[in-house]
This record gives sequence, C-alpha cells and structure tokens, in this order.
Amino acid sequence: MRRALFVFAGGGDLHRDPGLDDPAVLELAGDLDTPARRASLQEALASVEGSERLRSDPDLAWRAYACSLLAEAIGEE
Repeated sequence: MRRALFVFAGGGDLHRDPGLDDPAVLELAGDLDTPARRASLQEALASVEGSERLRSDPDLAWRAYACSLLAEAIGEE
C-alpha cells in the first residue's frame, strides 16, 4: 500500500479520486495479486446482486478492489 500511495502522490492533486486505470491502482493491484485472493474475490462477487460485469471480467474486478483499498487509505490520511 505504501508504494501505491507514493505513486498516487506523484501523480498530481492528492485530493483527486483514484480511477481504475490510475498508475497507483495498477501498482497496488499487482502488489496484492495472487490466485487465492482473486478466487476469494470472485467467490464473494457471486453473492452480490448486479455484479455480473465484474464476475465476467476478473481483471476489472481486481482493479476495482485495489481502487477501493487505495481510496480508503487516501481517506485515512
């Protein structure tokens, strides 16, 4: 997370919202990526109504997860 926060800070306005294609989000997604974590995310999404798009695109789902973690961390700063 720390590295992703540094990447985010280097990208401009610290008060902006991270996006799915933000370099910091991509960095964090790569850092956290394991087959077991992705499987857990897909399993959790199976119980969420309206999550068909995320279930059909695991990379998008993973970036969205990483984006949510980064947004939460930014909010804590």
